[in-house]
Amino acid sequence: MADSRHLIPQARALYAQGLPIDDVAAACGVSASTIYRWKTDDVRDWEAAREDYRAHDPRAVMHSVEAVLADIAGRHDWAREQPNAYADAVHKLSTVRDRLRAEFGDLTTVMGVLSDFAAWAADEATDEQRAALLRLSEGYLDHLKRSYS
Repeated sequence: MADSRHLIPQARALYAQGLPIDDVAAACGVSASTIYRWKTDDVRDWEAAREDYRAHDPRAVMHSVEAVLADIAGRHDWAREQPNAYADAVHKLSTVRDRLRAEFGDLTTVMGVLSDFAAWAADEATDEQRAALLRLSEGYLDHLKRSYS
């Protein structure tokens, strides 16, 4: 599909955001094999772009910190054997998590949830429900702008 090569930047961006190849292909209107070929032939590293996007995505960073914190919290053997080191690690990670929450703010979380909800509603809601949701969303977005400005 030589005519579709203009879609490569869009495909790369979607892939960087974490979409699977099949979903990228569907969004671009090409086959998965075309996406694989673009990914292989592109001088830009798609995997590096994905890692870079993930490293700067506040939800992904928070998820990583919380996963490490949960892992440490679940290590009861360490808590019994080295209680001071365990408490220090939990405290430090909790502090990092709290700083990240303050830095990213609740707006990032809200927008992530709204994006996920919008994607779900696009697939599941009726036309009438989507119209009502759109009206409500516009009012809610105005509310968020006032709250976070």
